[in-house]
Amino acid sequence: MLEQHIKYFDGVTTQYVPEWQRGPLHTLVGVIRNVDVDDFLLCPSDCVIRPELLRCVLNTHRKNRAIVTMAVDTSVRRGTPVYLDDRNNVIAMGGVQGGHYKRASSAQVIIAGRDFASMCSKAVREGQSKVSEVIQSTISEGVSVSAVDVKWRIWHDVDDLRSLLAANRHLLETMTESQGSIVVHAGDVFETGDSVEFSSEGIIGSGVRMVGPTFIAKDCKLGDHCVIGPYASLGSNTTVAPNSALAHCITQNASVPKGHYDHCVIYRKHIITQGG
Repeated sequence: MLEQHIKYFDGVTTQYVPEWQRGPLHTLVGVIRNVDVDDFLLCPSDCVIRPELLRCVLNTHRKNRAIVTMAVDTSVRRGTPVYLDDRNNVIAMGGVQGGHYKRASSAQVIIAGRDFASMCSKAVREGQSKVSEVIQSTISEGVSVSAVDVKWRIWHDVDDLRSLLAANRHLLETMTESQGSIVVHAGDVFETGDSVEFSSEGIIGSGVRMVGPTFIAKDCKLGDHCVIGPYASLGSNTTVAPNSALAHCITQNASVPKGHYDHCVIYRKHIITQGG
């Protein structure tokens, strides 16, 4: 799915890392070996981040020239805890003993350079598997790790259905036009009279109501008298049965039977709900 999305962006390639099951540190080192850059940005593929957050971290990294610069958020208490001193240097990750330190949470973005890449390669040889372990070792050796507080900036670490739907809500509210697909912006409503073929593969039945914000991929097929949205993202190869309703939903390669669906993910014939 990720590769299908990335192929639409010029200049972006993917790399397969053998034995990726050994952990994120092994995966990182496997990619760095094939990339000739001085600095690199590391972010999980399941994290949705606004561009201005990345610019903030990048500008701070260029200014401070620390070996590692981390994005942290002092306004939330989820994810990995990070402890900072008065100068926003990272004192510890995960836990700290004593002292009066500022607590934040990792915002899942770091920028680092060749020196840190060498430390990661060494750590893999020594059997470590987590990037956080290398950062903690770096701190223990007295090397400065800088932090940038990105509180009130938008980032979503997608760990469960709730965070996935929150990320979907944000993306729909900020989306622009998508070539070949249907985008209905917030506050807009689009209704069909007769059925419409909106692409070589996409069909919208008669009497369909689409409520924004909503996204419908160009190869979707919607049955008659459906109500789609708000906050519906119908991904590639989705077919919706007539007289169905979907709101606050995400679908992909889905065959959606007749019914009313709310706050769920539908993948193929699987319907995923909170706690389900």
